[in-house]
Amino acid sequence: MNIGVPKETAVNERRVALTPDIAGRLVKAGLAVLVERGAGEAASFGNEAYQAAGATVVATAPEVFGQSDAVLKVQPPSIAEIRLCRERPCPSSRLVR
Repeated sequence: MNIGVPKETAVNERRVALTPDIAGRLVKAGLAVLVERGAGEAASFGNEAYQAAGATVVATAPEVFGQSDAVLKVQPPSIAEIRLCRERPCPSSRLVR
């Protein structure tokens, strides 16, 4: 199963849905984690931290949405993000504050 983490697009949103530590735990549990390049920068998590945890950093949001079975976001997905999903289900989870 592929878990995707795109960069948040909401104005002034600095959080990221998945930290490198949790990404590493998911990878160790046998899941693949795809993180959009720069997704964690506003929260002080660099691409290198995700790679060191075993996640795959991809260049664009379309790659994250198109290759993921589940997408984790802090804010609800925009209509444009929903359109990036393939025909198969691409559920999106919203984190509880």
